[in-house]
Amino acid sequence: MLDEAFALLEESQRLERKASMDIDPSLLDEPPSVIIGGAADKMFEACYLFKQHLKTLSQGNVNRQLLEGKIIEYEHKADILRQRAGELGVIELGQNQITSSGTTFDEAHLHSVDRRTSDVLPKKTQPTPVAKDMINDVA
Repeated sequence: MLDEAFALLEESQRLERKASMDIDPSLLDEPPSVIIGGAADKMFEACYLFKQHLKTLSQGNVNRQLLEGKIIEYEHKADILRQRAGELGVIELGQNQITSSGTTFDEAHLHSVDRRTSDVLPKKTQPTPVAKDMINDVA
């Protein structure tokens, strides 16, 4: 059980390194967000196995206390990885999603905001003749 947990931790670290390499993301077999998410999953799986092993150790066992500390540390790191995966996923969506019109997600979002707010914002109006006279009088 412990061997499997440590193997999962090693795999998690390998995936994390793979996703953080400074290479073109198109050269990766999966988007970095998916790879980082996989690293987080592996780390959580390892923590689960460590918790199962804790059940076999007595309360006063020094190894139990060390393992409990490591579980907290690894779960925290896995949470950070999962959060990072989510952030990367949003960035990837914005960079990669192409709409049917050929515009990027960001451009499409801006156009949709323009369409939704066009009836809310005041329309550009031509000055009335009275306003033109007032402007000319001031000048």
